[in-house]
Amino acid sequence: MSAERHDLPGVLRPLTGFDGIADERLHRTNLSIATGSGPVVIGFATDSPKLRDWARGNWAVAPSDAPPAGRLYVCTAPPAAFGLDLPADTTRWWCPGERSLLSFRTDSYSIVKVGVRGVCSAVGGEDTMFAHGCAFRLDHPAGTRGVLVIGSSGAGKTTLVSRLCRTPGGRTRIVNDDWGAVDLATGTVVHTGESRLHMKMRSVLAVHPGFDAPTPMMEGSGDPDDPGTRVLVDPALVYGRDGLAHSARLTHVVFVARDAPPPSADQLMTVLEQGSYSAYYQRSEQFYNGSLILLSEADRERERDRYRRLFKDVEVSWLHNNGTPDDLVDSFMRAVGLG
Repeated sequence: MSAERHDLPGVLRPLTGFDGIADERLHRTNLSIATGSGPVVIGFATDSPKLRDWARGNWAVAPSDAPPAGRLYVCTAPPAAFGLDLPADTTRWWCPGERSLLSFRTDSYSIVKVGVRGVCSAVGGEDTMFAHGCAFRLDHPAGTRGVLVIGSSGAGKTTLVSRLCRTPGGRTRIVNDDWGAVDLATGTVVHTGESRLHMKMRSVLAVHPGFDAPTPMMEGSGDPDDPGTRVLVDPALVYGRDGLAHSARLTHVVFVARDAPPPSADQLMTVLEQGSYSAYYQRSEQFYNGSLILLSEADRERERDRYRRLFKDVEVSWLHNNGTPDDLVDSFMRAVGLG
């Protein structure tokens, strides 16, 4: 019996002996993700015209002859259709030798996005960390702050940032709305280069309540309250041209959590590594980043080291989001020295 197609990231397992899929049915695109030390190129292949078009609409496209740092295969057909003796289920497969991530039986663009993020983290350079969080520059009469807000899905990141965007007395300029690169050598966050953002419709409306621009690239039920309703949208239509920035020098890293009070300094790394349960991933998001490829102790130590370096030259705060949205904003402004 064939497996149903799925739209949730399956369990990640290692794969050996894989040397690519040479199949003329696959649409191939080199996706380019900007970092402080140059772009990371991901070779993306799919049998779905929809996923091809969404990927090209989301990310910058690199020349076809650019050598990829890693590869991502996301296909609607089962593995057997490509001569692979693998289960036809939701399992995702990571081949470290080929730096390739494989998913089958899905036409969900969310799995493509998660895959791009995971491969980037696995193949990124020594001085590059990809963080799941909103990075922005906050220009305020009392000073400018470069901030990275990190938290598990549903922790309140969007609530906080949407309120900051509408709070008088300062200007919040978004670098990356949900994920992107930190240059650990300089402590700078850099825009990923996405021409359109892949966002939940309810997140778009939280930031821009009057949003009514056409969104022809939409997946899910279409109900704005349904977290599965996602769109590809020009960031300027959500945040405004003046609400965007290409980069920011980080001064603060702020964690937001609903289910965990602030840990002590010596507990912080342990708490980060444990992460928090995510209904989307249906498991814990280790390091508050569910896209990470963590199959070995070396993988986990790589992320610990990235966080250690991130924390060296910034102020780190932990906000326990157990009050109102206004309480959250007040706590944030105090944490960054502007309250």
